[in-house]
Amino acid sequence: MRRTDRQLTDPARIEAILAGCDCCRLGLCAGGQPYVVPLSFGYEWEEGRLTLYFHCAREGRKLDYIAQNPRAAFEMDTSRRYLTAGTPCGWSMEYESLMGEGTITLAAAPEQKRRGLSLLMAHAGYEGEMAFPDAALAAVEVLVLRVECYSAKANRQ
Repeated sequence: MRRTDRQLTDPARIEAILAGCDCCRLGLCAGGQPYVVPLSFGYEWEEGRLTLYFHCAREGRKLDYIAQNPRAAFEMDTSRRYLTAGTPCGWSMEYESLMGEGTITLAAAPEQKRRGLSLLMAHAGYEGEMAFPDAALAAVEVLVLRVECYSAKANRQ
């Protein structure tokens, strides 16, 4: 990371970024063609390891790319606003961001799908009981991104 003065390493600060973001941009690449898509997400930390969950239709471009190449990257950010100055070169951006990469797979077992969907709905603010009937599970795919490395940054004024 070039701007180590903006690097965040405190797990609580990083989790605050995750909690504050409502969109994660997922980057995939297959056949030399990049693809980035904004998605809602859920997440969990287990033994210091971050896992992101997404949902999608049972067919489409994301699944085609993942079938060809399970490597993925992600980016999310929050607290964005311009920091103005007297000259254009003095302007900056206030932000907090998290980005990383890992391997993405499809949830295989119904329990893993339920877990991913529950985390996604909880992150979105749903507070009721979460029931996902088998028919609903059969209609969607749940993507599981096991994050292997990440970096977090902030520019706060």
